[in-house]
Amino acid sequence: MNNHQKNAGFSLIEVLIALVILSVGLLGLAGLQTSSLHANDGAYLRTQANVLAYNLLDRMRANISEAKGGAYNRAISDPAPTNPPVCIPTADVPTPDCTPAELVQWDMSQWMKQVAKLPDGKASVSTDTSGTNTLVTVTLKWLQRGLEHNDDDAETKLVVTTAF
Repeated sequence: MNNHQKNAGFSLIEVLIALVILSVGLLGLAGLQTSSLHANDGAYLRTQANVLAYNLLDRMRANISEAKGGAYNRAISDPAPTNPPVCIPTADVPTPDCTPAELVQWDMSQWMKQVAKLPDGKASVSTDTSGTNTLVTVTLKWLQRGLEHNDDDAETKLVVTTAF
């Protein structure tokens, strides 16, 4: 009986140690899941920015004369256009009645509404006509949460350059 009394609480200590080890493992999995969610959020925002950049480039190709003339240019600090042109009917579809300049207004108004959906989304467009081709650079900036293993927001930038 003396041996039985010495071993009486031993299995309880084993269970408590196993619970501590299991808890540490579960905390590690929770941290891994959090990192995965941050990476997934970042990938989603980068994809959206890429789609937005190419959307504007397609709009510019459809209105090439204005695009080559620099009508789509905007600085990152420019406010978003607020009033679409009056040639747009209520269905939000440009009509053949729009002039190329009005189409620029429409394109930028619609595009900047989409850019604003990025967290603190900002955009700039520049056109360089100094060479034989027109080079267009679209820059999008937004805030991405939790970059570089901290909880601070970090500004992320996507730059797309193409020639017309």
